[in-house]
Amino acid sequence: PLFLAKDMLEGYAANLEMRRRLDGADIWVVPLVNPDGYEYSRTEDSWWRKNRRPVDDTGCPDRPPRGAVGVDLNRNYDDGLPEHAHIYRPPSDKPCRTDDDFGRATSDDPRDDTYRGPRGASEPEVQALLKLELGRGNIKGVIDHHGYGQMILYPWGNTSQPVENVAEYRRIANRMNEASGNRFRVMQSIELYPTSGGSHDVHHANGIMSMTLEIGRSFQPDPGQIEPIAKQVAAANLVFLDEILAKNPP
Repeated sequence: PLFLAKDMLEGYAANLEMRRRLDGADIWVVPLVNPDGYEYSRTEDSWWRKNRRPVDDTGCPDRPPRGAVGVDLNRNYDDGLPEHAHIYRPPSDKPCRTDDDFGRATSDDPRDDTYRGPRGASEPEVQALLKLELGRGNIKGVIDHHGYGQMILYPWGNTSQPVENVAEYRRIANRMNEASGNRFRVMQSIELYPTSGGSHDVHHANGIMSMTLEIGRSFQPDPGQIEPIAKQVAAANLVFLDEILAKNPP
C-alpha cells in the first residue's frame, strides 16, 4: 500500500494517468491494520496472525481466556445487520462450541490462530476500518493485502454459492493478474478454505466491490524480493482502481 501511494504521488506531475486517478477519486491508503501483531511476527513468531490484545472475555462462561492473546482480525468482521449475521457466524456454528467451528479455519477457541473473537467487530482495528469503509457512501471498492499465497480472492468465503456479479469479479481479477505478470491464481475465497467474518464478504454484502490479495510466497520474504513484489501488486491495484473509476465516474 505504501509503495502504491508513493508511486501515485510521485507520478502525479508527469503521468497523465496518475493525475486522472488522483483527480477523479478519493483514495484511502491504510498502511497497516495490525501493527502490534505484525511487530510480534517480526520479532517473536513469524507465523503469528492475530492482534496482541489480551483476551479478557470470551463471551462464554464455561470457556475462560486462560491467558489467551489475540483475535484473528479477518475473522472478526461484522456489520451488525441481522440479515448479514451469517457472514460472521453461519447458522450451523454455535457460540461457545469448538466441535462445530466453521470450516476449521474460523475458531471459537481463544488459543487458536483463527480465533474469531468474543463477538463480531469486537476489535478496535476492525471497528476503525468498518467506520471508514461502511461509514462513507463514496467508498465503492476495497482491496485487502494479505500474505501469502499468490492469490486474488473474491467473495464469498462463507459459502460456495457465487456472488451475483461473479463474472465481473473474475474479469477484473484476471485483468489485475495480467497487469502483475500473471503471478496470481484467481479464485473464489472459499476455494482456499471456508472462512467466516472475512472483510471482503462484509464489504460485498454492503455493495462494495472487494478483493483480497494474498501476496508473495512467505510471511517474511527476503528483503530483496520486497520491491519487485510491491511493483507487481501496485500494478494490480491500479487496474482495480481504474475499474472502480470507470463504474463510478467523478
